[in-house]
Amino acid sequence: MKHRLSGETFPINNRFHKEAVQPMARSTAYGLSAFTLNVVLVILVIAGLAVIPFLSVKLNPATTLPSVTAAWTWPGASARIIEAEVTSRLEGMFSTVKGVRRVNSRSEKGRGSVTVEFDRSVDMDFARFEISGQIRRAYSRFPEGVSYPVISMNRPDEEAEIQVLAYTLNASASTQHIGRYAEEHFRVPLSLIEGVHEVRIYGYTPFAWIVRYDPRRMHSLGLQPSHLRQAMAGAVEKHDVGFARDIPGRQEFLVLTSGRSGSLPWESIPVAEKAGRIIRLGDVADVRYASMPPSSYFRVNGLNTVNLVIYAEKQANQLALANRVKKRMEELSGRLPPGYSLVNLYDSTLFLKQELKKIACRTLFSVLFLLSFVFMVSRRFRYLLIVALSLFANLAVACFFYYLTRLEIHLYTLAGITISLGIIIDNTLVMADHIRYYRNRKAFIAMLAATLTTVAALTAIFFLEESIRLNLADFARVVIINLMVSLTVALVFLPALMEKIPVYVETNRLRIRQLRRSVRLNRHYRRLLQFALRTRWIWLVLAVLAFGLPVNKIPDRVEGDGQVAKWYNRTLGSAFFVQDVKPVLYKLTGGSLRLFSLYVFDRYYYQTPERTTLYVRVYMPQGATLEQMNEVFMDMENFLAQYREVEQYQSHIGSARRGTMVIYFRKEYENGPFPYHLKSELEQYAVYSGGADFFIFGVGQAFSNVYYTGFTNSAVVLTGYNYDELLEYARRISDMVLEQPRVREVFLRAGDGRYQGNVEDLRYLELDPSRLPGGPGSLLPVYATLTEYGAGREPFLYIPGEVLWEPVVLEPKEAEDFSTWDLFHQPLESEPGEMVRLAGFGAIQAEKGEDLIMKEDQQYQLTVAYDYIGPDKMARIAEDTAVVRANRMLPLGCRAAHREGYYRFGQDGKPYRLIPLILLMVYIICAVLLESFTRPLAVIATVPFSFIGVFLTFYLFGLSFDQGGFASFLLLSGLTVNASLYILNQMAVLERKGLRLPGIDLYLRAFQAKVIPVFLTTLSTVVGLIPFLMGGQSQVFWFALAAGSIGGLAFSIPAVLFLLPLVMGNMKSGGKTAIKK
Repeated sequence: MKHRLSGETFPINNRFHKEAVQPMARSTAYGLSAFTLNVVLVILVIAGLAVIPFLSVKLNPATTLPSVTAAWTWPGASARIIEAEVTSRLEGMFSTVKGVRRVNSRSEKGRGSVTVEFDRSVDMDFARFEISGQIRRAYSRFPEGVSYPVISMNRPDEEAEIQVLAYTLNASASTQHIGRYAEEHFRVPLSLIEGVHEVRIYGYTPFAWIVRYDPRRMHSLGLQPSHLRQAMAGAVEKHDVGFARDIPGRQEFLVLTSGRSGSLPWESIPVAEKAGRIIRLGDVADVRYASMPPSSYFRVNGLNTVNLVIYAEKQANQLALANRVKKRMEELSGRLPPGYSLVNLYDSTLFLKQELKKIACRTLFSVLFLLSFVFMVSRRFRYLLIVALSLFANLAVACFFYYLTRLEIHLYTLAGITISLGIIIDNTLVMADHIRYYRNRKAFIAMLAATLTTVAALTAIFFLEESIRLNLADFARVVIINLMVSLTVALVFLPALMEKIPVYVETNRLRIRQLRRSVRLNRHYRRLLQFALRTRWIWLVLAVLAFGLPVNKIPDRVEGDGQVAKWYNRTLGSAFFVQDVKPVLYKLTGGSLRLFSLYVFDRYYYQTPERTTLYVRVYMPQGATLEQMNEVFMDMENFLAQYREVEQYQSHIGSARRGTMVIYFRKEYENGPFPYHLKSELEQYAVYSGGADFFIFGVGQAFSNVYYTGFTNSAVVLTGYNYDELLEYARRISDMVLEQPRVREVFLRAGDGRYQGNVEDLRYLELDPSRLPGGPGSLLPVYATLTEYGAGREPFLYIPGEVLWEPVVLEPKEAEDFSTWDLFHQPLESEPGEMVRLAGFGAIQAEKGEDLIMKEDQQYQLTVAYDYIGPDKMARIAEDTAVVRANRMLPLGCRAAHREGYYRFGQDGKPYRLIPLILLMVYIICAVLLESFTRPLAVIATVPFSFIGVFLTFYLFGLSFDQGGFASFLLLSGLTVNASLYILNQMAVLERKGLRLPGIDLYLRAFQAKVIPVFLTTLSTVVGLIPFLMGGQSQVFWFALAAGSIGGLAFSIPAVLFLLPLVMGNMKSGGKTAIKK
């Protein structure tokens, strides 16, 4: 006895029946047998497993391009002189090097630097060699006093230094002896390690040769400080010999010098000859060997010890670098003298390893959930074995391609791998089921189209602005690689695997009951669909309103005198419509898009995973000393010492104006309430502390009692090729901005405004040259005299000592006592033999600013920075208006723009303007597959409906929206299409077979054939994302990605069930005959 149902025949007189899958052919693919294909797959898997140890693993991606930085000093020179004499020349030469992407420069008082960024494909060793050659050719033309530029690779920004490890060196000797031992035995070996940017040694003050000259004596003899520098440099001649190999595997750079510092006859060094007499250094200067005053402080837990701090390059793999440094430190610690000990104080990689371990565990749970889901659905161990082997093969082969494409394994690539797991299993399930039932691989075309739609959605990442693209590019690449590998495995290797591990089509009474239940559900679904089709336009309008209409984007006014502009301004631009109708209309028709825009997206901020850390930034007023700043930090260290919950606090004092305290908590307290409690205690401490201002952030809402920290909420960035012209226009734009009643003060800053320090009160000496006795020609000697009194304590020369190279500092004797009164009343030389007092010839003017010039691609950058007092939305509108007005004012060659930054991401709508591009690519792919121009529109219509799930998920649950949420939009653009594509492709297949049925019957036949794999693929993706919700919102990127994707996929189900047939045309019912069929 047999029972026939839905065109299939099943025996019902037997309890169980198995029908093995017959081989498709002896030659499974491309004339190769199943055994051969399986062997090839095993070889590829072994190759993928073999390269896993060579993959670069880190927590965060490298968000910068490879770079070379040349830095130099010019003691006493201003930013304008350094930029004109040195920086501009190097910029022009460096820009001719092959592979250059960007050239940035920074010129400030006494020093300058040029950073050249290259394409990732450039050989950086060759680029560094070419840059060094350019410097050698240019250095001979530099002014006297400019140091030879030092080249460094991947130098981090001053505001974003990467501290990897910190050690303390203990001994019973003095700190001077300990420090000199660290300089001699640790600095050079650690600096030579690949990936180390700099090794700094704190806790001791190095000795230097301090040469103090008498300015009056120098003037009487007609000498300048440059004569002293030349004389001392000539006494210590240096000649570069080249590299020499001292032991196997190590090279040393040899320098030939004339003698050591201790043997130099300092006072006998000849300087010049005047009237037949040789003027020696001892005649005009005193030389002494003394310790230099500290220029910075670094302490851990308030201990004054000798600390070694290792900083990484921008693109260094911190985990691999830390391992190399630790290995080298073990070797060096084994050679320590008796009584010396080395202790590790800080290791930033502990947190990185902990985070990577969490991600790996969650990925493992995701795999287990997916495989459990497959087993629950199939209830067959063979089927589970095929899926597990296929998944393992996909990941192993993908690792081989990660290695070939030099992909790094980090937060975003791991996210891409996890997302890919569900899609890989989907492709395996679809192809395996098709092979089981139809014994062919014709499902590959639909799989290819579905995969290409996901790839098309991800390619939008490569069109984003650079700051976002560098973070998410690897996420897109790893997903694309995994999908391409999964297609190949499903097409070529999966049939061969199923031939060796056959899976049977089982038909029993349970299967019959399932089919009968499916028929009943289809009848109910048909009735619902017929009802929805009768009221089709009502449901479509409701779907549009549920998504939302951007009524708020309707322009308030149209510029122009034409008839259209006049009509628009009388209707949609009228005050009644804009003020009374438009807000109400936006509330009624804004839908979920309005809720997301107003209450979620405005809270968007870019996040990076980091350990719970509290930062205390201290600012001192202008005129404060480094010792005074140090006293403030010592008091704060004593305050923190009472809390046992604090694991470590680091004091970073880089200048007399600014310092930072970094506070880490013990593991058992860092996720509890104590960090917030300590922050409130520090706020009270800051309020009652006098003489310093505090900015406390990192936990909860930031606290600040600083009048100005260097950051403003609004800015207009100006670029141009003429600095004087750009500065003049910047002042005009400043006056324009001050017309705003909510703007009190405007600052002119160098650069694009992303990294700002404190604005200082710069004092300018304005002289009237016409009133000087010698006229304008006497300005130069007056300037030279004043420069001598303003000379700093920067070393201008390094000479070989007994062990280390020792600095030489040149300074005037009266520099510390030279006051403003002396400036105007002390006689200064204006011409040879002529003295003049500046009283009555000039005045000191104060202006907030900085002696700094920054350029990008040889364009000067100036920022008009200001604080807008009011809501952030109004500040953005005011800034947009200022940018528009500034561009109208600027001449050709100059441009005004917004300040770049993550907080403005998406504000201009640029990322979301890419969604139409994604939909266009999806449309083309669907049109080719479905051979129709209209049906792809129905597929695309399901994408915005799935976005409703993302909008409501973040709004209803109050979730934070970060870069993971944005990635979920891109992912849904591809995943949502897949379900619709499988159903409509099945319709096309049935039509090509000549099946003549009315639209709704044809759709139901295709729906019934593909409903199971469609829902299984959606559920498998959701199941794979569930483990990443466990960590809560504290998990950067992962939580937002999982929550947004799950919410969108949940709404994709009703989109496929109802919206897809409603949008399609030709869905008329076939009447009773069709129902019976």
